[in-house]
Amino acid sequence: MRLDKLLARKHEYRVLGLMLLVLHGAVWSDVTGSASRSLMLAHLGLFLLWQPIWRREERLRSSAVVVSVAVVATFIGTLDWGLMTVWMVLLIGIVGGRMTEGKRERTVYMLALIFLITELLIGAIPAMFEVRVPELVVSIIVYGLPALGVVIALVPPHESPQRSTQSVDFLYGLTVSLLVSVLAMGTLLRMYESQLGYPEAMFQTLIGLGCFLLAISWLWSPFAGFGGLGQLWTRYLMNIGTPFEQWLSRIADISTSVSDPNAFMDNAVKELGRLPWVRGARWGVNGRQGQVGIESEHAFSVQDQALSVTVYAHGNVGTALQLHGRLLVGILGHFYRAKTHEVTLTDKAHLTAVHETGARITHDIKNLLQSLYSLTSAIEGGQAARDKERFLRLLERQLPTVSQRLQLALDKLQVPSQADEGTVTLQAWWHRLRDRHATMPFKFEATLDANPNVPVELFDNVAENLLENARFKQLSEPTIVITVELEANASALEFRVRDSGKAAPKEIQEKLLRAPIKESSGLGIGLYQAAKLAEQNEFALQMTHMEDGHVEFTLRQLGRRL
Repeated sequence: MRLDKLLARKHEYRVLGLMLLVLHGAVWSDVTGSASRSLMLAHLGLFLLWQPIWRREERLRSSAVVVSVAVVATFIGTLDWGLMTVWMVLLIGIVGGRMTEGKRERTVYMLALIFLITELLIGAIPAMFEVRVPELVVSIIVYGLPALGVVIALVPPHESPQRSTQSVDFLYGLTVSLLVSVLAMGTLLRMYESQLGYPEAMFQTLIGLGCFLLAISWLWSPFAGFGGLGQLWTRYLMNIGTPFEQWLSRIADISTSVSDPNAFMDNAVKELGRLPWVRGARWGVNGRQGQVGIESEHAFSVQDQALSVTVYAHGNVGTALQLHGRLLVGILGHFYRAKTHEVTLTDKAHLTAVHETGARITHDIKNLLQSLYSLTSAIEGGQAARDKERFLRLLERQLPTVSQRLQLALDKLQVPSQADEGTVTLQAWWHRLRDRHATMPFKFEATLDANPNVPVELFDNVAENLLENARFKQLSEPTIVITVELEANASALEFRVRDSGKAAPKEIQEKLLRAPIKESSGLGIGLYQAAKLAEQNEFALQMTHMEDGHVEFTLRQLGRRL
């Protein structure tokens, strides 16, 4: 079999099982003899094929090969029970810290861990300290333990060819190695202190170690109001000697009080520079730069999208502290992007408000011009002197209203947020609406059992848009009847405009009152603006009917109670 095929992950269990079997042969031979040294050399070769720490398919540099050969030669040349024990503890840590991806792999490495611990406690430790182990136990281990290695080698291979996660968790591996070492040393200490046999001392040590682990697991989890050692450990890992929660709280306060993103970064980096282990920091984003503190030779840089931060420390920056610093800079980057998005959204909201105000004023002016056009057309079209006199009187009544609406439009252009036409009684508004459209072929009907005050701007805006749309529709459908209805009582207030024309196309119906509609006759934003204005005044403008022969829009007050 070629070497590159042995490196494939599907042969991992075979190499692991063979490696353990060769180690077993070396342990139960004369360690200082040539047979045991040869077996250990083969074991180390198999270990290099199996090892999960580095990529097995990578090429080693010449210097690494020379160092590796020298270390292996020294190890084999000076092999004794002390080196064998150290090597087995190291191997137990690697196997115990192996990250597994499924039940099968977890079972395999659990069996390998049992194999190694048994070899260490029954083979290496007694031989190193010249401890007597019962012959029956030795026979069972010598002839029975290899079956475990054979089982591992015969397990079906992996289905996935590559591993997607880190192979070894060194913290787990270190914990397993320390526990096994404590078990071995505790067994020897108990044996010499109590003059017990090796198996009895190991049993008592196992009981004590199990009780200790049970107590630690009990203290690790929260109970009875106690947060548990797990929270203390997590807090330590997060802080790395730094008041992380207080620093984060100060950054949040700065974010709340400062709106400009660059000013926020200036203040936030100053807070970063106040940390005990930070000597200075320099940041830059989109051409803007800033610096606090002083520079030092111990530094690391973090790039978070457009934000670049270099942190200078008082001393050498270890891996844990560097990871912590990257976390802090990442938090600053999130806050900076949030401030940038906030400014962008504020600008967009301002522009949207300007556009909506301009569109609304444009429709107001358009409606005024249409009203003036209707009045002047009626006067020009009148033939008899009596008709002209009647239209002149109508013009005299309407001019103050037109003048007032023009003044309101000018006020909106100057100070949009303060322009408000106020309220008027419903009957007064209804009479003004009928007077303005007296010459139009509209049918007005009213049932007024109540006379509340209504917002003039809202009712004028809705009425003018609905009537103008109906009048424009009448140009293409001259026979349609347009009805304007008003109903007010103790429980309802509704204004309706209905016509007997054709319904709008389906694609237009889906957007009516919800979004501007592109149309050849205008911007198509009138009804959309009217619906939003109604919502602001606790009214609702709805399309109550949309079918051929019955098209109706209704403005109703929400939660009407008189």
